[in-house]
Amino acid sequence: MKSKRGAWDKIVIDELGKRIIGYEAEREIIFTFMLGRLVKNSKPATYNLLLKGNSSTGKDWIVNNIAGLFPEEDLEYFGRATAKAINYLHDKKEEEILQAREMKRMSKEELSEFKYKPPFTYDGKIAYFEEITEPTLNGEVMLVWTSGKNRMVSVDRGKSIVKEVDGKPMIVATSFRSIPTEETLNRFALIHLDLTDKQRKSIKRQRAIVVRDGFEEDYTNKSKSRLAGLKRYSVRIPYATKISKHLPIKIRGESRTIDRIYGVIQ
Repeated sequence: MKSKRGAWDKIVIDELGKRIIGYEAEREIIFTFMLGRLVKNSKPATYNLLLKGNSSTGKDWIVNNIAGLFPEEDLEYFGRATAKAINYLHDKKEEEILQAREMKRMSKEELSEFKYKPPFTYDGKIAYFEEITEPTLNGEVMLVWTSGKNRMVSVDRGKSIVKEVDGKPMIVATSFRSIPTEETLNRFALIHLDLTDKQRKSIKRQRAIVVRDGFEEDYTNKSKSRLAGLKRYSVRIPYATKISKHLPIKIRGESRTIDRIYGVIQ
């Protein structure tokens, strides 16, 4: 007799299993954190995630394929971020100024049909830093951003640049060589990826099937449309006080770790 399987298993095991071999626990964590961007009342450091592993572990393949379940417009991709890359965050004031200038150039007819476009917000977004460099990972701007603050000061060509960023995304970064400082570890959950021999054999078999069939199995439209339809909400945990009685008294980065535990439940 077949047991009933819910939507969670169908996505995390069946759908993600089409592209990702093994790493069941890791992909469930990453998927959970990416869903966390929809929790309005989460703490700033709750859904920041750093994946460590050498170049053969497929960490960026995993992140890309999990993010691929969500709408493209929800993903902000920073590529192989240098220390300067984070300076190019969407600036709230700058976007408002550009829109005001655009309106000044419009005719009365154009203005009558003009629809105000709210400044870009990082709320509900996934900010993905592929192979993040150590200066960027441990830099002041990243530390400020992962703390949920909106005003950041960076230096470009000897000049201080103040940016006002609207919203806080779920931040995921991958790295092989970058070593996070203690302060960075307080703001990121850390996952170490290690490829097993069993996974290597399964990956070789999967690649052979793709070559044989001439195509790679894609996610179903049903799963993608379901995830695209999810809205952002504030989430309460009615039994939070009961959970608190069972949490360890001394844990690393105590307040943020506890926030992360509640965040996973949310």
